[in-house]
Amino acid sequence: MTEIVELRGEKRTVFDASHDNEEMARRYKVISGPQFNAGLILIGVGRISIGEKVLDLGCGTGELTAFIAILVGEKEGRVCGVDVSEERIRDARRLEKDHANISFSQGSAENIPHPDGSFDVVFFNATIHWVDNQLKALQECLRVLRPGGRLVLTTASAEDISPPDQIKAEVLAEDFYRPYYQPGQKDVLHYLTKAELETLYDRAGFQDIDVFRNSSELVREDKEDEKAEEGVYVFLETSSGGHFLLHLEFPPDVLLKAQTDIKNKFGGYRKGTSIVMKRVRLNGYGIKPFAAQEI
Repeated sequence: MTEIVELRGEKRTVFDASHDNEEMARRYKVISGPQFNAGLILIGVGRISIGEKVLDLGCGTGELTAFIAILVGEKEGRVCGVDVSEERIRDARRLEKDHANISFSQGSAENIPHPDGSFDVVFFNATIHWVDNQLKALQECLRVLRPGGRLVLTTASAEDISPPDQIKAEVLAEDFYRPYYQPGQKDVLHYLTKAELETLYDRAGFQDIDVFRNSSELVREDKEDEKAEEGVYVFLETSSGGHFLLHLEFPPDVLLKAQTDIKNKFGGYRKGTSIVMKRVRLNGYGIKPFAAQEI
């Protein structure tokens, strides 16, 4: 069973890594292009360069971690990946044999398993919206950074609800689902507004803070063995570790109906042989002060 907590006056479900599994991790690795592309933008924001030590927090199966390992240089730099999912860390560790400057460990953003002042950059891509105590997570990022180190992160914008989240809310608000789902009571995601993210950076102790928005597209194309609507659903479920619908613990027939209803509505975003959905992301940047500050 999942655990329900109160956060900022909202009832939401704690992210539960036990919903993840080996097959989900494998499928995510194949279709994780949207997260990879968001990460490429974030690499530019963080100005990650050769010789730096980087923490990839929420590394998943490690594709971006390996890319960063090349950027910082095998002999000059180092990258450590951390993820709460045992399954994804197990999969990511396959990369250690190909990159001498890379390592992975299981852990949470609220309790990062590395010493103080270990990194030049904390790279926190598309993950903070899954974190229960977001301020604690940013304080941990500050702790493991050296003075002058940078925290860069990206998340979806709470001020621009994405088409998949809107469709999910509309479907589950229908009368049929009322015996199984009360809106908001099993929500795991906590997206942030621009002002909220700026405040989190400030309260955690960062300086030179910059938060900005950018747009991207979630695109899935028809394949011989899979329609684009199914591809979108698989991406949403695997990228969330089973927290799009599976964590709601519906009876099998109710789950199948919800999946079908949602995928049918995805069809409203069809352009030819593809589903195309616009999404708005927030990108954040902050520096750990050189002088110690009370937090």
